[in-house]
Amino acid sequence: MKTLKKKNKQDLATLLKTARIRSGYSQKEISIILGYKTPQFISNWERGLSTPPGKILYKLGEMYKISPEKLYEAILEVTLKKVEADLKKDFLASSSRSNLKKTSF
Repeated sequence: MKTLKKKNKQDLATLLKTARIRSGYSQKEISIILGYKTPQFISNWERGLSTPPGKILYKLGEMYKISPEKLYEAILEVTLKKVEADLKKDFLASSSRSNLKKTSF
């Protein structure tokens, strides 16, 4: 599951990096345009370490000329995989605690 989550997040990251390069912007230029003091945020998004906030993602789509539909699909995929992984982790943790309680008696 972690591999899928990482892969899907990387798909969004790759989309953002490819579109930025195609648009002729550097990470530093994007950070200045978006009001960030450092390009580290952009680097993190492009490496799949984090995801830009929705409003920023929309602005990036406009700047990079990525259709809202394509961005929506990419962010939806990342979000669904994250929710799925979190639910599975929480459910399995709850299930393990429940089983421990049963065996304790």
